[in-house]
Amino acid sequence: MTGVIDEIRKLLELYPSWLVTTCLIIVAAGILYVVWRVVKFGIVLMVTALLIALVVFAGWTLFGS
Repeated sequence: MTGVIDEIRKLLELYPSWLVTTCLIIVAAGILYVVWRVVKFGIVLMVTALLIALVVFAGWTLFGS
C-alpha cells in the first residue's frame, strides 16, 4: 500500500492535483462498477440455485413418496 501512496505523491508532483484527483476518481468508479457487476452476478446465481432447490424440494415432497 505504501508503494501506491508513493506513486500518487509522485503523480501529484508532476501533474496538477485536480487532474490526479479526477483520474483517481474515474479509476475508482470503474473498479466499483466491475465489483458491483461481479457481486450482482453472484446474487443472480445464488437466487437461481435457491429457486431450483425449491422446485426440486416441492417435486420431491409432492411426487417422491
